[in-house]
Amino acid sequence: MKIIWSKWLPIILWCFIIFYFTESPLATGDNTARIIAQNTRMAYSGVEIVNTLVRKNAHFMVFGILALLFYRAINPSRHKYMLAWVFTTLYALSDEWHQAFVPGRSASIRDVILDSAGALMFLAIHYFRKQTAKTSDG
Repeated sequence: MKIIWSKWLPIILWCFIIFYFTESPLATGDNTARIIAQNTRMAYSGVEIVNTLVRKNAHFMVFGILALLFYRAINPSRHKYMLAWVFTTLYALSDEWHQAFVPGRSASIRDVILDSAGALMFLAIHYFRKQTAKTSDG
């Protein structure tokens, strides 16, 4: 039982963090743009570009990490990579659905695609790094 918790607890915690930021007014696009504007001397167009880049990179990274956590937790299976990607994409869908009900937030299928792409990219990098390690070891 200890092994199961050590693998699934990080996923639960990471999903809770994602849920928290989805729910938090601090993480709205307007608020992050305001923070960027207050801490830089950029013109409005620059603030919007930086805000978009930061927010979209956050989606990519956060769901990429979630995919690796799922990969780590799934018991040995031929389809570990696929299952990790599917679980992550399903959580991304549920997160966007949740966002649709949060004041100041909106749901976006583009964010689900970005989240799914982040998961795929992180899993692909993991796969190729494992393959490279196997060939160099032996």
